[in-house]
Amino acid sequence: MCLPFSPWSQALRPDIEPTADASLRTCFRDELETGVGSGRAYLVDSTPEAYALVREPLFRRPCQVSSGDCPFGTAYEEADTFFNVCNTLALIAEASLKTQHADATPADCISWLGACIDRFVMGIEPSSGHSEGYEGAWAADAVLLINCLYPSCTVVGELALLPAFAKAVPLVQQELHKPGGPTRRFRLPDLVSKEEWSAAHDFWSAFSRKDYGRCAWRAGLAPFLTLLLTHKGSHKTSPEVIEQFRSSFETAVRAVWLVHSRDGIARPPDGSPAADAMSPGHISRHHIDPVFVGDEDQGTLQRGALIGIKPHSYRQILAEMLGSHIKGVECNVALNSGGMALRVSSDPTILEADGKERTDKSISPTQTEGDEAAYGTRRNKINGAEMQKSAWDTNALLGKALYTAIEKPHSADIRSRGEFGFSQFFQMEAASTAESEQLPSASYSFAKSAIHAASDPGVAKLVNACL
Repeated sequence: MCLPFSPWSQALRPDIEPTADASLRTCFRDELETGVGSGRAYLVDSTPEAYALVREPLFRRPCQVSSGDCPFGTAYEEADTFFNVCNTLALIAEASLKTQHADATPADCISWLGACIDRFVMGIEPSSGHSEGYEGAWAADAVLLINCLYPSCTVVGELALLPAFAKAVPLVQQELHKPGGPTRRFRLPDLVSKEEWSAAHDFWSAFSRKDYGRCAWRAGLAPFLTLLLTHKGSHKTSPEVIEQFRSSFETAVRAVWLVHSRDGIARPPDGSPAADAMSPGHISRHHIDPVFVGDEDQGTLQRGALIGIKPHSYRQILAEMLGSHIKGVECNVALNSGGMALRVSSDPTILEADGKERTDKSISPTQTEGDEAAYGTRRNKINGAEMQKSAWDTNALLGKALYTAIEKPHSADIRSRGEFGFSQFFQMEAASTAESEQLPSASYSFAKSAIHAASDPGVAKLVNACL
């Protein structure tokens, strides 16, 4: 078992239905800590409320007070990714400037990174401080990560990031990996089509506005990045430092309003989850929370959170960035969240052998009956399943270049192993053979040797060299 070791790890007590608290039969030092007294589950290792960064009123903790509550419909995972991406951006800012100016302050580093991205996106000639092309490489990586903080699309099954940023990182890295290194300075307008650059320009314009209060970079994201670099991950925290981090983190999250607003003054356009918020300060929990299951009657689409992406989606982006020098790689991800992410066998599009619909319990993400209030009707579950399966297909194709760079596809005979349930037959055959003390079959011997070969540490070294 591995537990997180960080000054910012947290596990808040979830809201529950008091009479369903399984810890009621245990002893308590303080009876006020019981579910009946607090309305929350009792966790011996829970984070004190005052020490938590992600908490109410902006973020909703997991809760299930009634059968109509979906404890998975929170932005907790996306907030986790948001925090991690910010740390990565802060380190990029430090690395990109301190190679030239070792005495640069955290504020200098963050300001420098913003200027690098601005020159890269707007097509301005880069500064002469860095070697040929490397400033553009820092900027391409950073702006892609910023797009992960504020996704351009939140609908499940759709690509989360803008094509210009998704394509720029591989194009830059492939140029950097050429013999002799880069021969030119990188500018986004030179790397992508005019339409793709226009969408990227519109996105970054929210971070380059002259008015401080309307600028998503200076008024929203940069102060938090500066604070992260200043603190440097130290475990020496105080209530005042925690409050400072919480306030700065929430300000960075609420800056999503400035990203969605056309000019930083008008409300975000219709269709944006933040459309009814009048200002960044009016961004609330219901704006940023994901929609776990859509509602066809109300016209609500199943979507992710307004900020950040799921941890598994972020891992995919990082893997693509790591292998972006490989031809065919594009750094993007189709958002995937919903019932099938909890239990893939709950797929409501799968029917019985006779063509009849499966029971309500079998298509429930939590394998319970009467879950429509929390997890949607059968029709809405089918819509969500189709969106999620589309996301899986898209992500498999996005990862194709990485997979095939590590190992070329096997023959059809090898790929079809176990597809029709033959593996169960072989398992029973192997067990029967071992029981009767007979020699194992040729297929068993081959499979055993293949597993041993795959577990060789040298294989990992070969795979890592491909990435």
